Amino acid sequence: MTHILNQNTKLISDKLLGVLRNTAPADLEWKQSRDGFDIPVYNGVPLHSTYSVTKEAERQLAAVAADCDAVIAVGVGAGYHLAQLCRDKQIIAVPLNISLFAATAAHQDMSSYLSNIIFCDVSELYQQLYQLYTQRQSVKVAVTVSSYCLAHDREAADRVCRAAAAAAASAKTEVATIRKFGIVWHNNIRKNLQRCFDGGYNMSPLVISSRIILVVGAGYSLTQHAGFIRDNRQLFYIAAADTAAAVLMHNGIVPDSIWTFDAQTISSQHFFCLRDTPQPVRVFADFCSPIYLRTHNVSTTLVFSSHPYRRILEAAGWTLRNIDSGCGNIGAAAVHFFREYFPEIPLVTVGIDFAYYNGYSYSAGSYLESSRLTKQDYFYTAQHFDAGITYRDKSAGEIGGWRTTPLMQGYAAAITEDIFTLSDSPFCRMKHITHDEVSALAVSGEYRLDFRLSSSEVTESDFRRVETEYLKKDKTPLLPLEMAKKIHT
Repeated sequence: MTHILNQNTKLISDKLLGVLRNTAPADLEWKQSRDGFDIPVYNGVPLHSTYSVTKEAERQLAAVAADCDAVIAVGVGAGYHLAQLCRDKQIIAVPLNISLFAATAAHQDMSSYLSNIIFCDVSELYQQLYQLYTQRQSVKVAVTVSSYCLAHDREAADRVCRAAAAAAASAKTEVATIRKFGIVWHNNIRKNLQRCFDGGYNMSPLVISSRIILVVGAGYSLTQHAGFIRDNRQLFYIAAADTAAAVLMHNGIVPDSIWTFDAQTISSQHFFCLRDTPQPVRVFADFCSPIYLRTHNVSTTLVFSSHPYRRILEAAGWTLRNIDSGCGNIGAAAVHFFREYFPEIPLVTVGIDFAYYNGYSYSAGSYLESSRLTKQDYFYTAQHFDAGITYRDKSAGEIGGWRTTPLMQGYAAAITEDIFTLSDSPFCRMKHITHDEVSALAVSGEYRLDFRLSSSEVTESDFRRVETEYLKKDKTPLLPLEMAKKIHT
């Protein structure tokens, strides 16, 4: 077990510290530079300048844009090159060689010349950047690579730089989303909680008996397989993503349930198809969503994303059924829901392609269909509408008429390979299954999931008391709201 100098532990994330303490340190030599600093030497190669560490730090400072607020430093050595950068910039430092860093951290007191720095694992970049973006409205981040890594470990450095770019884009998008929707989410939550106390939601058990779960997205493969689904409707419990609901109805298929976590009121257009539904349909909506339907054949049930306000609900003793908004799209979130709560039932997807097909962005029949048609004119056709969606993002691959994007592949990574799919898209990471194989899946028995929020009644006054006491101690549930207010004020 590696001994890390106590002075350095305050600069190192808990996760990286755990790794370091269980990593054998590299065998380093130490040589003094001309300006009097101890320089680590590995396999005969110094990790810093042996002439002047001070001038090395000055060169590093000059190489980074003066107006940037934070720096991701790839490859750290003993951190000398960051000594001047960290005076007025936040540094997120990622060691490339853990055994080298373990040896350095056990020998050198870096806290004596470094501040405003956190050493972390590459897997922590998203969280570090997310925290940074939440602290300020506008943050400019630069990336720098140590000269040693550029010369001796360029491939690994490039991998970390790519991971840093992806983490920054994801964190920035997430924070921008919170700032855009924070007020909307909060208002929706307040309305939805009031409906809970007024008894407006259908919180009866979800029961699935002797049927395969089919999670349906609105991708082009739904059009390709709609006939099979319609002809074998009795095989399936159909859970439709909101955009897919109208496509199914267009093909004469009434879903058992529709799933949504979109916070925008325009999403209500997905549900116009339910006005005359001949069969009961249950809508599952996130507690941040404005979607609420209650007719003779349509009811709404609340599910709960990771919005921090749920902490108050849990403190009040509520049992919350999760919907994973971190998946990025409702189809993948529905897959996660059924995999978590109904693991015994075979799960198949269709229309969740993570790709466009031959220029078609969605299956025909969604509310987007009318948008395609109403927006067209002599110069701008419906095909232009599809092309605008299909080609607005950089391609991440094209195979057999299917075209994917980096964003879609990020979504695809959220679904594991133990899920079946009818889609022929080569960019799905799920296991492809034929019509005959679907028909042969054996399902028997009844499975149910309780949706009662509490085993005992929690009155509105009881809840408000818990809410008030919780917020006196912890304001985290209001963080998205406060972040949004910073934008709107």
